[in-house]
Amino acid sequence: MATYTFYGYSASALVYDAGTNAFVLSPDYDLTTDRILVTITDDDSHFGGDVNADEVGSDTNQTAVVSLPDGTVIASGRIYDENYSVVSGPGGSHIELDRIEIGGVHLGYFTTEPLVAGQSYPHQGTYNVSVSGGTTLTYSQIGTVPCFAEGTRIATDGGETPVERLCIGDRILTLDDGYQPLLWSGRFRAGGSAPCPDRVVIPPGSLGPCLPRRSLTVTSCHRLMLAGAEVALHFGDREVLAAAGHLAECRGFDICPAVPDETFHHILLPSHQIVLANGVWSETLFAASAVVARMAPPVRRHILRLAGTGHHQTARPCLRRWEVALIAGGCGKPLVQAA
Repeated sequence: MATYTFYGYSASALVYDAGTNAFVLSPDYDLTTDRILVTITDDDSHFGGDVNADEVGSDTNQTAVVSLPDGTVIASGRIYDENYSVVSGPGGSHIELDRIEIGGVHLGYFTTEPLVAGQSYPHQGTYNVSVSGGTTLTYSQIGTVPCFAEGTRIATDGGETPVERLCIGDRILTLDDGYQPLLWSGRFRAGGSAPCPDRVVIPPGSLGPCLPRRSLTVTSCHRLMLAGAEVALHFGDREVLAAAGHLAECRGFDICPAVPDETFHHILLPSHQIVLANGVWSETLFAASAVVARMAPPVRRHILRLAGTGHHQTARPCLRRWEVALIAGGCGKPLVQAA
């Protein structure tokens, strides 16, 4: 059994307004009081629902302790994802809000993107959660920081540079804003007391002609940019972001827990950007994400101070698992374009 720990929005902080048919995060949202800490024990990688056991939870091995930020336990027992709601985010992106319950009691939400205090998110629909339908969240999607494995080559104004050799101030090539300075680079080693994150190995040429140019290893929640006419046909945007773990499920890429002491790196720019990693356009660290909020307080404060106001929105809309499956199911279909 593995143990996973996440923060979610409390049920009182994120509410549905029937008058406007929208979800709203309280204008007074305070992450020190308005979150819940969810510690889940499970024997698989999916956060399951209650389709087969209403108000109880379909997965008998999926249990949790839920507490407030001050440590007060508010619920424990079999936990489940009651349903997920799709809302519209800034710029037309779609965000998923997953309703967390124990024994029929609504405790809070996990979200696929961070929300902005005081922002209204128009409600598009609410749906059941099931593994067979491909609508469950994976724990790696909720809980890990998007990272590049050591050795990944990042395009800079001085040529391709291994991510571990990047220095503060290095100018990194971005898709939208030319060369941008590196504000911060973080490193972590898998292992220790926390579960090792899942990592995905993307073989050369598996996403398009000669793309990536060499094997690319990233954490499973790390998002790559997909582009093309089919993307535009399905989603109204020619360019979108997809988690590597979701691509692995569709394309059969190797996905497994990182080995102990395997090293990963994340890079922070003045805003969320798309950069070239082993020839593939891929995201940088998004400072407004919930995973940054779970970092050690000194690191989190440092990142937020460096990021300033440039991290309110992701660089492209982010797809859910079933949306990735719509366009990534064909084994030989190109998914990315050359720079």
